[in-house]
Amino acid sequence: MMRILISGLASIIAWTSYYFVSNDTIVADDSVANVLEVFATVLSGVTLILLLGWLVLQFIFGNIFNRNATGLSKVLVYCILSFVVSALVLKLLGFDIGAALATSAVLGAIVGLAMQPTLGSLVSGLAIQMDKILNVGDSIRFRDELVQIVALNWRHAVARTDSNMLMIIPNAILSNEALTIYPEDRSTLFECKIPVPITVPPQLVSNILSEAIADMEHLDSTSPVMVAPVDFQPVYGITEYRIKCYARFYNDIDELIGEILRRSWYALNRNDIHMPMSSYVTQNPHTVRFTGRDLLPELVSLLDTHFPGLTERLKQDDPDLQHVRPLLYAPNERIVTPAHTSEHYLLLLRGKVRLGEETYTNVLEYGVSAVPHLSKMVVQRLPRSAYMRNIVDWLAEAIGPYAERLARETAAKAGSLDQLVELLAAEIDNDEDREKFITKVHLRPIDKLRPGVILPLQTDISGRIMTVPPLVSDTETLFIAVSPQCLSALDDIPKVHSAMQTGQPAAKQA
Repeated sequence: MMRILISGLASIIAWTSYYFVSNDTIVADDSVANVLEVFATVLSGVTLILLLGWLVLQFIFGNIFNRNATGLSKVLVYCILSFVVSALVLKLLGFDIGAALATSAVLGAIVGLAMQPTLGSLVSGLAIQMDKILNVGDSIRFRDELVQIVALNWRHAVARTDSNMLMIIPNAILSNEALTIYPEDRSTLFECKIPVPITVPPQLVSNILSEAIADMEHLDSTSPVMVAPVDFQPVYGITEYRIKCYARFYNDIDELIGEILRRSWYALNRNDIHMPMSSYVTQNPHTVRFTGRDLLPELVSLLDTHFPGLTERLKQDDPDLQHVRPLLYAPNERIVTPAHTSEHYLLLLRGKVRLGEETYTNVLEYGVSAVPHLSKMVVQRLPRSAYMRNIVDWLAEAIGPYAERLARETAAKAGSLDQLVELLAAEIDNDEDREKFITKVHLRPIDKLRPGVILPLQTDISGRIMTVPPLVSDTETLFIAVSPQCLSALDDIPKVHSAMQTGQPAAKQA
């Protein structure tokens, strides 16, 4: 709008100057008047182009087509207006438009033949953008390869492949081929399958898996997680279940399938449902089949470390610890316990958990807009070596090149990666820089609980048995559920109740 006002003001000044020069008998000069007339006419043409272009882009695109004008649309609109207004200006200045058009027609035919592919892509690009079907951020299946559109230009589309390579697709090819489009502004349905022993009730399996999977934040929380048997195979003793979910971001589907299978294994094992194995595998003496009893030696060692005296107390009622059932949780999984753990306490023996209050009023986002707000899945996490390199780089932003040496010296004294980050953060004097460092590392030690914590269980409004406060596993975690009588008999844990409420490690014997 400012350019229109400036151009209009310049046109008014030019026409005013032309009027005074052409009508002033003292300083009248035909050459000056002619120059001013041409200059004023050209400025008027420019003003007309700017004004008409603004009207077309704002009102026609904005109100009629209900979308913002793209760069391609702007180029085409201003090119057409420039051609029409230029012809009008030349006509007003006395030029023979017919001869000019005849000459330009011949030149246009030559240029058109030479630029036929480019002009085809130009028209196709305009049609694609006017149809409003394909947008930046959408994914398409182009020639059996899934790619994501990152830019739509006047001649071609720029797409990114799964291997992080860029692909240039001419608009003419896009408009002439059949494409499968996965819009970034809506969730996408996908499925995976999992085998379960045929003797397990199907509804029990559906309940366990749907509750465990529905909590994944990369899924559309407003759509159901559908778990149902699709095939009974008595010969192999299995029932095949199909799990259908809606992903918030289509490009995460491959990783989500792996995470769903990972979480399903942990959820089924906590309920004593183990993955089926063929008779050949089970009869093979070298086959290792994981059960909860395999964790018993580690469990006893961890109990003696974090809760001295508890093992002896448990063995009084259960010498072989047959009823002590470990509960394993996958990373990023909400701590929801099986039905038999009601009225028990949960003891954290291995791994780390973080506070995880549920947000029922979360505004759902999809696609590219959701990426910055979603935590990384386990498979997307950096290995420790790369993570350590990032920590040093983030520290260098706060304290400079000394970060490399400081990190090396501090790592020799730190007992864990968490402790290393805490020590490095303490070396940053500026409070704002320290807060930025902690935010980038995504580590809040105050929100994380470590082994040695005793937590009560309670049933929430949806009927799930959960910890108090609600927790989410940060790594693979190992719990056991014990009765209140076992804990109350221990003299070395005098403040069990306060430890449970505050989430602090239980007291230990000196």
